[in-house]
Amino acid sequence: MHDTHAHSAESLWCAMMVHMSETIVVVDTNIIVGSPRLRSPGWTSLIDHAKEWGLRFAVPEVVQLETVNVVTRHWDKQRAAIRDLRVGEFGLSQTQADMIAAIAERIDGYGGELADRFREVGAEVVAFTTPDVLEISRRASERRAPYVKGGPENDPKGGATKDGFRDTVIWLTVLQIAERYPGCDVWFVSDNHRDFGSRGDDDDACPYPLRRELVGDLEDAGVANRVRYVRSLERLEQHLASEFASVPEADRLSLNEQIDQESLSGALAPFLDGRELSPKSAGLPLATAAARLSSFELLPESFRLLDAARRASDTWTTQFVVSVNAVVDVFDRTGNLDTITKPLRVEGRLTLTAEHAIDSIAVSSVSALPGDRMRGVWRLADPPTPELQRRLSEAVAVSFDQELMKRIRETAGASFNPELTKQIREAAQSSFDQELMKQMRQAAEGSFDPELMMQMRQAAATVTPEISAHINRYFDDQRGH
Repeated sequence: MHDTHAHSAESLWCAMMVHMSETIVVVDTNIIVGSPRLRSPGWTSLIDHAKEWGLRFAVPEVVQLETVNVVTRHWDKQRAAIRDLRVGEFGLSQTQADMIAAIAERIDGYGGELADRFREVGAEVVAFTTPDVLEISRRASERRAPYVKGGPENDPKGGATKDGFRDTVIWLTVLQIAERYPGCDVWFVSDNHRDFGSRGDDDDACPYPLRRELVGDLEDAGVANRVRYVRSLERLEQHLASEFASVPEADRLSLNEQIDQESLSGALAPFLDGRELSPKSAGLPLATAAARLSSFELLPESFRLLDAARRASDTWTTQFVVSVNAVVDVFDRTGNLDTITKPLRVEGRLTLTAEHAIDSIAVSSVSALPGDRMRGVWRLADPPTPELQRRLSEAVAVSFDQELMKRIRETAGASFNPELTKQIREAAQSSFDQELMKQMRQAAEGSFDPELMMQMRQAAATVTPEISAHINRYFDDQRGH
């Protein structure tokens, strides 16, 4: 526990027993660090609507502890920066000293201030009441998310780069809450998508896809239909606002039709013209080293509003999706420049005035259309995830004759001769499960085609420093125009 400021898990359980149909919002450290006093627009709206929308906030105890450490470290750096300023010649030495003292006071008192703020908004600090050391150790040894960040899915070199004990405790706390309250939906909010999230094209997806291992945890616990993940509090707020301030379908369609397409195109231009694209997300050729969207044409019939919510003074906020016919400058891995045209999907958020004019817009993602064939090509070209590697290893281990493996180990120290090699090859051939081998051959034959193989060979070319510099100079020149 964090001295007297941390509430016990039991306080959450008791308080929530009365409202079994509520939605529990569990937040990660990055969500609080982004607004240390919980006063961002997302926090403010959710807190103000908590009773109306049936919300409760839960903060894993490890999140509270880490938040205090992260925030105070950041403030201490700011204090040091102010201390290093030479302001004596301006007669501001006393002002500087007062500022340093005020920051030091806030640093020393932030732990208590945060605990008070939690109580004020009804957020409960939840202790991980059943620390299962063996379970955490098992996840660590298997490199099972979220214990480590690394492997082919997140690190091209395949190496684990971070001890994920804290993330594992947070995740197990989320499971603990969901299992204890079968009548409650649970939203887990964290921008740490590398450890918790699966690879997706839309950063603003709500819910955002969880990693496969974590989906398996939810299914094993029987809570997969009630636990959802989202990357920001603002996106969750928009989603909940659209649910609780629901807009009749006829009104949504009418709103959709009243948005001026020429104005929409003009509003999108600063976000799309010159935008650097992810070759994988945009479904570009595998040999693509870098890409830039040079121009676009809106496809009006594809425009749709999602999660629309009416706000104060008849203004609106809504997610949107629209397709564009994009002209893309593509650099391949040999330094050649080509231009291709293809449809792309643009997603983001709109704020509309009472007259349905666009007040503000933000683009969250630009990606290939859902049916784009290159999506499948990129999936095939990806290295296998640690989970897939583990399952393949288990399948191979089961298919081997254990007696054969023993004989191979016993003779490994001896010199191999042609006769021994022949015997081992014949024994290995018979020891494999023939049905398994047949399935693996069929899967391999069905997944690769000549075009894919050609693109993979092209992508294998090495990007030299000279080519990288050439690409960077091109993009710099384009941004300067």
